[in-house]
Amino acid sequence: ARFKGARLTGASLDGAKGKKSVFEGSDVAGAILSNGDFTSANFEGCNGPKADMRKACFRSARFTGSDFTGANLKGADLAHARLSSAVFDHTMALGACLDFAELRGLRAQTVHWMEVSMRGADFSG
Repeated sequence: ARFKGARLTGASLDGAKGKKSVFEGSDVAGAILSNGDFTSANFEGCNGPKADMRKACFRSARFTGSDFTGANLKGADLAHARLSSAVFDHTMALGACLDFAELRGLRAQTVHWMEVSMRGADFSG
């Protein structure tokens, strides 16, 4: 599905099947993305403060240049995701998986990192 530049503020996509979907440049502030499958989806340049991303799959998804301040990533799977130059300040990441994720330039201040897996994550650059 293509949602490029869409206004999805507060939208409920709970449990959605969004593999390879394009959300590039969209406003997903406060959107409910929990329990969904967004494998290889494009969230580059998105505005997503306070998005609910709990227990969703974002494997290999792209978040470059996005702002997800205050998002809830509890139990989310972001393995192999690209979060370069993204903002995830003040997020809850309890139990999230960031294995082999690209995290260069990621801004993540005041994040709850408890029980987060970051095996092989790339912080270089």
